[in-house]
Amino acid sequence: WSNCENISNRKIHTDNERREFRKLFNEKHPLEKYVGYFRIKFQFPKSGKYKVKYPTIPVRSLDKNSVLFPYEGDTYISIPELFLAMDLKCKITIINGVVYEWDKTIKPFEEFTKICIEERRKSEKDGDGFSKQFWKTMVNSLYGKTAQGISTSKVRNTRKKDLENEKLGPCDLTNPPIVSITTSLTRCMVGYLMNKITTLKPDTKIWNVTT
Repeated sequence: WSNCENISNRKIHTDNERREFRKLFNEKHPLEKYVGYFRIKFQFPKSGKYKVKYPTIPVRSLDKNSVLFPYEGDTYISIPELFLAMDLKCKITIINGVVYEWDKTIKPFEEFTKICIEERRKSEKDGDGFSKQFWKTMVNSLYGKTAQGISTSKVRNTRKKDLENEKLGPCDLTNPPIVSITTSLTRCMVGYLMNKITTLKPDTKIWNVTT
């Protein structure tokens, strides 16, 4: 990442302010070139023409053990969540934040991911259920490793006789910026689809969603 730009005390409440904010990036699809992290205050429309049925900005619960999606709050987000909320007419105030240009020529996990996917497809073709699940777990675990040690949650240590609960520390792959943007992109896709479905079919009820 390069060319860091700081953004602070910026209101994005109206359509005009949303257009002006987008001009900062001078790109038709800014998420393809930029990555950013922000602390914001926000308020989704609860009624009227632009009522949002499913708010898309995550906020940690008071006990820090779960994530909620309230209509308003104060939290930290990544750039995909910011742009999706803008599209949903959310009133946003950026308290502070940073934006970087994203150099996509650097792909540290590409080769590993390709190998895992190729081996999984080969296992499916061969009817090898165990190998298929093994490679699925391997590729999915890569995302988890980038988040290892960030939270305060504990895990059971299988190398100890009593399986004691311990805090899992960071590893060589732990990388908060990468896991943040990855999680943000996934949540945004789910949030976008949930709201799109209920816009097209207002009687739709969504009870559970999983990635």
